[in-house]
This record gives sequence, C-alpha cells and structure tokens, in this order.
Amino acid sequence: MISHDSSKTVRSDGGTPVLIESTLELTPRPTAAAFPKAGRARHAKESRRFLLCLTAIALVSASTFLVALTVLAVLRFGSARAAVGYYIRGEALLLDSTEKTFGTAVAGSSVPVSYKITNVGVEPLRILGCRPHWNCTVPHNLPFTIGPGGSRELELTVQTPLPQFVPNPGSTPLNIPLILFTSSPVQSRVSLVIRGEVVRPPATTE
Repeated sequence: MISHDSSKTVRSDGGTPVLIESTLELTPRPTAAAFPKAGRARHAKESRRFLLCLTAIALVSASTFLVALTVLAVLRFGSARAAVGYYIRGEALLLDSTEKTFGTAVAGSSVPVSYKITNVGVEPLRILGCRPHWNCTVPHNLPFTIGPGGSRELELTVQTPLPQFVPNPGSTPLNIPLILFTSSPVQSRVSLVIRGEVVRPPATTE
C-alpha cells in the first residue's frame, strides 16, 4: 500500500514502512495574480482600439453610400431635394429654379424671362396656365404637355413700370409672384417669383 503527502511517498508491505522521495510536482491553478495588470490593461486597450476601427469603417461606408446616393440623385433629378420630392411625395414636375432674376432693366422696357420645366415622372404632365400677380407679366405658349422625361421652356415677358413710377435717382425693386397650374395631383399649384431692378431711362438733352 502506498500513501502520499505533499513531498514524500510512504510504502508499506506489511512490514516496516519505507519512505520514498516523491518527484511529483503539482501545477497550481491559474489565478488573477498569474496575469499582470499591465497585460490586462493592454488587452483592454487593444479591444477598444479594435472597436473604434470597426466603428470608423462603418461610418466611412455609410458616408460613401450617402455620397454615391446624392450623386445619383443630382444626375437624375438635378438635386437631392428633387429626388426626395419625387420618391416621397410623388412630385414629377422639376424646375431649373423657382426664382428668376433679370438684373437691371430700364423703366418702360420689356424683359424676357423663361423657366425650364422637366417631367421626371412616367406619365405626361400638362402645364395648364400661369397667373402672375403683376398684370404686365404675360406668359406665352400655354397650355402645353411634357412627356415623361421631357423638358420645355415656359416663356414670359415682363413689362417694367413706366418712368414716372420710378424714383430719380435710384432704382425700384420689382418682385413678381406667379402661380403655375399643372395637371399633377401633388403639384397642382407651383409658386414662382421673378425679381429685378428698374431704373429710369437716362435724361435726354436738347
């Protein structure tokens, strides 16, 4: 029979016990002390760095996707806002601008102004009419129809005020609101504006 303690082995064969030196070494169970604090801190730091890298990659990917989406929207609709209007609100009418500026004109003169209208929808778009708030603004070539993907110019002529209504010296700002009527259910009325400055004609000497 053999019995063990931490350092020796005792062998007994029914006679005198004999001590035998033991060479067995027990491996201690790892504890927190087996891992230095510096190593644990380094591991935590590397984990945080890895998570930051993943977050940065995700943000860059999202930004790249948004940039690509914006570029496609600009190429297709002219602006991201127009793309949102089409896909969210179903707006098929696209204008090159809702505000036109003719600069400075002489009182009593006629100034041509035009708006480019594009139909980005899949159905024909009918431009029914235009009502200016200035009686001396005359729209032309109405009504007309724009096919899907087509464009057409809305042409107007602005008759500026007569010289007696313009102060001298100086200029008079001219703001002309307009309402465009269309066959689109979601854009039956579109607000436009024409702006400019009107000056008196130069005095003539006899």
